[in-house]
Amino acid sequence: MATNYTQYTDSVFNNPDLSLWSYLRAILDVMGAVVGQTVMWTFIIGIMYALMYIRQGSAILPSLISLMLGSLMFTLLPAEMHAPAKVLLALAIGGLLWHYFMVRR
Repeated sequence: MATNYTQYTDSVFNNPDLSLWSYLRAILDVMGAVVGQTVMWTFIIGIMYALMYIRQGSAILPSLISLMLGSLMFTLLPAEMHAPAKVLLALAIGGLLWHYFMVRR
């Protein structure tokens, strides 16, 4: 966990590039540095997974989407994107197990 938070506010608010993507990248860098990359991606992907589960009422569709995206991210993207791929695969396996045991009940 970081303790010097002024460096993060400087990286977000004193950004000379005015594009939306540069601000998004700066915010993601700050979130990753403050809470850790795995926790940040778990939070971001977990919210999307939970919203799909609430809307569908079943965990099978979000699990299959997470399984496909996670496996594609592992094979096609560079090593810095392996943390969100691991989160996607863990959610996919957990969701498939959840669906299997809830249907059997």
